[in-house]
Amino acid sequence: MKRRGGESHGNRWQWVLAALCCSTTLWAEVSLPAMFTDHLVLQRDRKLNIWGRAGEGETVSGSVNGQQIATTARNGVWQVELAPMPAGGPYELTVTGENTIKIQDVMVGEVWLCSGQSNMEWPLAAAENGREEVARANYPGLRLFQGNTGRTSTSPQEDLPGMRWAVCTPQSARNFSAVAYFFGRELYRELKIPIGVISLTGGGSRLLPWVSYYGLTTEAVWANEAKRWAGWQPDEPSYQQEVSKALADWKTWLAQAEQEVAAGRALPDPPRLPGPLQPGAGGEAGILYNNRVAPWTRYAIRGTLWYQGCADVGDGMRYRDKMRSLAASWRHEFKQPELPFYFVQLAPFNYGHPTRLPEMWEAQQAFADEDPHAAMVVTNDIGDFRNIHPPQKEEVGRRLAGLALKREYGRSELVADSPFYQSHKVEGGRMIVTFRNAQTLTTRDGQPARYFELAGADGKFYPARAELSGNQAILTCDQVPAPVHVRYAWRPDVVTNLVNENQLPAGAFRTDRPQQ
Repeated sequence: MKRRGGESHGNRWQWVLAALCCSTTLWAEVSLPAMFTDHLVLQRDRKLNIWGRAGEGETVSGSVNGQQIATTARNGVWQVELAPMPAGGPYELTVTGENTIKIQDVMVGEVWLCSGQSNMEWPLAAAENGREEVARANYPGLRLFQGNTGRTSTSPQEDLPGMRWAVCTPQSARNFSAVAYFFGRELYRELKIPIGVISLTGGGSRLLPWVSYYGLTTEAVWANEAKRWAGWQPDEPSYQQEVSKALADWKTWLAQAEQEVAAGRALPDPPRLPGPLQPGAGGEAGILYNNRVAPWTRYAIRGTLWYQGCADVGDGMRYRDKMRSLAASWRHEFKQPELPFYFVQLAPFNYGHPTRLPEMWEAQQAFADEDPHAAMVVTNDIGDFRNIHPPQKEEVGRRLAGLALKREYGRSELVADSPFYQSHKVEGGRMIVTFRNAQTLTTRDGQPARYFELAGADGKFYPARAELSGNQAILTCDQVPAPVHVRYAWRPDVVTNLVNENQLPAGAFRTDRPQQ
């Protein structure tokens, strides 16, 4: 089967050479992109797109689960829409043009896209109890798609060449995202239907590479990046002029290269790509979205998971705006305005500044609070101040699954959200803090709740004693007889013990936050 791939910074000149050498008959055979391989999972109860390449005017037909595919390729591309299907399988997907493709073991169930940087990428084998978890990873109805191409692109791509779906086995799960695996496994156990989990990650990446051009236009924080990127769009005259000149230069080079090779000499250096075609011309903007997420935007999914932020620590409340743009970006590109966006709080770690991490937590929580289709998993109880990659990935996956089960699958009885500050009041010398998402506050270890602090009018904070009653913490401090402000877990080296009735940890907060 022939598939069309995206170019990378490292192989762009080879791609241009291939484009010049290949004839228009390359797409005479009908083809499918990488997400349509054996063992794939289609999203249940949603309209489904099936698409691919074919020769101009070629008739494309086929079927899946009794539904017929019938269309004609236009400009080398074909696409059909299928009616929603309930969970089930296995089925066979057939597509016929001048050739016939048969995709086996097609399942219909729930599909989730999981993305971010190294903590999402962290493999199952390297997680806590990794050897035992890998050995147990036999789930025929759980399907894994590893989509890390190792490439970046300055324009949206339509395929992930060489990638494919795999049935969850110890071999396929070993190097798969631990967080994504545990999330998928929990859904599979609870829903008892096929689950497809897609891992698209980039270790060390900032948020900016994951945002589409549309996303850059939604928030003022990206004003400079959006302005720069606007001139790189294919419909811009300046871009078209650059492309025409580049093609002419490459055709000249190709003729010279053929002469040199025929004479037994080495290839001459290829011409340098100009302006917006030059690898890296766009900086980081969109380069991971273009190469890893964009190929999926016609594929129906239930929701997304996100675990990133280490590379953006120091942004403070700017990170809230960046998260807004990321969610807006993906919802726009997937044409799902209410696409769920569940993400993971950064774990405790020494980032070289006492408040840099708590301020990031504040921004993450602010985004979760304002977005009705987003929620955050709190992890300030399972980190390691000396390890930026805490190994307790199973608990992270379980907490993410709890959010999905409650919000997407009707498990309203679940306590899936962490306790968080709701309000406070002063009575005499006591500060009474009320938490939402809790009926009963307690501590995981039976010890007094740690990391509460009080400050008076002078703004100096001192450790406070906490008495827990229902969903309230009653705080006192000898050094602060007239409390004005309270904060909790406002430092990067915490291992918190305050939890709700489902053992979910309380999130960090402060009441003296500057107005922004």
